Amino acid sequence: MNPEAEFHNMAPMKRQASALDSATSGTLSLAQVARRWQISQRELRRMLGDQQLSFVQIRGKFRVPVREVKRIERARSTRSGPGRPSRGR
Repeated sequence: MNPEAEFHNMAPMKRQASALDSATSGTLSLAQVARRWQISQRELRRMLGDQQLSFVQIRGKFRVPVREVKRIERARSTRSGPGRPSRGR
């Protein structure tokens, strides 16, 4: 078998992006945001319920747009310096 034919028969090394991967790009899961901000997912859900943080729902899962996370972090850094985001209570 010639080398070119072997190359074409090889399985791809990288997997193709699934529809879910492309739909969730630019967003973070609640677990990722909670870990990043060092708060519980319960506290994060409270922020969502209080409309302090925008979210999207993709295939039944809540996701937070990265731009929204950065917006909150910028506001937090100008008001209170580093640390947990203010819950406004």
